[in-house]
Formats: sequence, structure tokens, C-alpha cells
Amino acid sequence: MADPPRYPDSPDDSGPAGDAAGNAMLITESRVTTEHASDYLAKLCRHIERVAQSHSDARLRVERSALHGTVNFGAGTCTLDAEPTALLVRVHADNEESLQRIAGLVADRLETFGRHERLTLTWTTASPNVIS
Repeated sequence: MADPPRYPDSPDDSGPAGDAAGNAMLITESRVTTEHASDYLAKLCRHIERVAQSHSDARLRVERSALHGTVNFGAGTCTLDAEPTALLVRVHADNEESLQRIAGLVADRLETFGRHERLTLTWTTASPNVIS
């Protein structure tokens, strides 16, 4: 059996990834065309909740509703928004390594869930936000 995925650092209480000094965050996003966006959002959030429960070193925070989900990985955050014909996935992190790692984990899992419809995430750089 393969080792479970290693998730970035555990969440802390500072909220979304970034620093209190107001430094710009790195953001990448993917818009996936699918009529099953809310299903994929729910599957990913449930999967990460199970990982968090079964691995004490993967203390992740997940919040979700039918159309929105947020996963705090500690080193960054992933938000998911389900629309009628698409799933918008955004990853926010304060460094490139964390951004790539989280985006890779999310893409791998969503593409596995969506293999029957050949779901593919293509990441694009989004405009950075400044936390104030």
C-alpha cells in the first residue's frame, strides 16, 4: 500500500496563508468545466476530512457547504466554488513551494475523482492579493 500524501504544514490560527505584514500572496487557479462541480467539491472535502482524522500529523481544517469549500493546509489555503457548469479551484500560499505542493495534491485528487469524465486541472496564475 502506498504511503498517504504528505500535506504541507499544519494549520495555525492566523487564518488564510500569508503574513500579517501585508505581503502579497501567490495565487493559482483552475476553472474546470463539469456539470458535477458540487459533487467534486463534496468528495474532495470529505476525502481531506478523512485524511485529517486518520493521520495525526495531517491536521487540516475543512469548511464546506453545497457550493463552497475551504481547506486550510497551514502553508496555504484551497477554495472551491461550484457553479452550474464549472468548478473554480483557487490555491493561495505565501511561497512558491507551498503553492505548487497544494495545487498538485488538489489536482491529483480531483483528477482521480473525475477520471470517468477525463477531468483535468490546468492552473493559471491569478493576481496576488495583499492581506491587510
